[in-house]
Amino acid sequence: MKASEMKKRNVSSLFQFGKWPIFYKLFVGTMAVAVLALVITTAISLRAMRARLLDEIRRSFAVQATVTMDKIVALLTEQISLVRSISVNRDVVGRAKSLAIIYSSSEDPQAWLQGLDREWQAAPDDSDFVLGVISPDRNELTRQLMDYAEAFPSSVDLLIADPYGGLLAATYRPLNYAQAEGEWWKEAQGKFHISQPEFSARVGADVLSISAPIYTQDGTELVAIVHAVFGMEAIAKTVDAAKFGQTGWAALFSSDEALLAGRELQLPGAESEYSWFSFGFRRRADRWHETRFADGTPVLVGHAFFDDVELLREDKAQLLSSLDWVLFVYQPSADAYLSLIHISEPTR
Repeated sequence: MKASEMKKRNVSSLFQFGKWPIFYKLFVGTMAVAVLALVITTAISLRAMRARLLDEIRRSFAVQATVTMDKIVALLTEQISLVRSISVNRDVVGRAKSLAIIYSSSEDPQAWLQGLDREWQAAPDDSDFVLGVISPDRNELTRQLMDYAEAFPSSVDLLIADPYGGLLAATYRPLNYAQAEGEWWKEAQGKFHISQPEFSARVGADVLSISAPIYTQDGTELVAIVHAVFGMEAIAKTVDAAKFGQTGWAALFSSDEALLAGRELQLPGAESEYSWFSFGFRRRADRWHETRFADGTPVLVGHAFFDDVELLREDKAQLLSSLDWVLFVYQPSADAYLSLIHISEPTR
């Protein structure tokens, strides 16, 4: 047999597994099983790693939302504490009672109050009547309100009205002397009241108001109501500070879906299969969900309510819960899951 033919036969036998010696068969078989096991184990490990990382990313959005809401609650709690401190200040209580007695002894307090309201609206800013209410040099109660306002820069306006609605003191000149028509005055009869933010023409921006009754030391007689107006700037800055990366944003909404602070979310309309304010996501314990922007882009969202924040006092928790605000932290899913790009299985 020629050498060339022998060489071809030997080479051909290399590709015929049945003709291999038993030792090689066992060796190759063992290696094949080991490689297959390694491939399977690696695939399982990658899948598990991806699942863990995916869960961590989603939970981080929920945590980010809760941390930001916690800061908002801290700001609101500070404002509530300001109003509470005014309502229980002994000097304020005593002064409010003495001023209220001056005209409430009238046979017809409401008629007298209406007359004072007409006089107030017609009086110039430098009149004794107006200055007697808003000047800290002439009204000790107003001076104390000014001190509170300086200690809490977020406060815009402070005023105190008697049980009939007449002005006792104010850090500015309200349009009316009679305050009984204000919703805050009606709501604060006997309890703390916090309003939803609304636009103030005087301030030129959205404001939040908190009102509280002022009682005598024994708590038996209502002598006045304190009304405080706060700007939303500090809350807006807190929400804006929650921005992360180039595409991660936060947005604060009221219960009627009005944007209070942050960047407006471009969401689908009523035809969307998922609503931000449906009770479906409110009941989710994990506080995150996925949906799509109006253009169809997938987005990962974390959310938090006042209920997600541990408050110091139950009464404050109840007061803030009445606002029913919700905070969203959101980012396009492709950016949120960017750390997964090195894992073989693509994000769905």
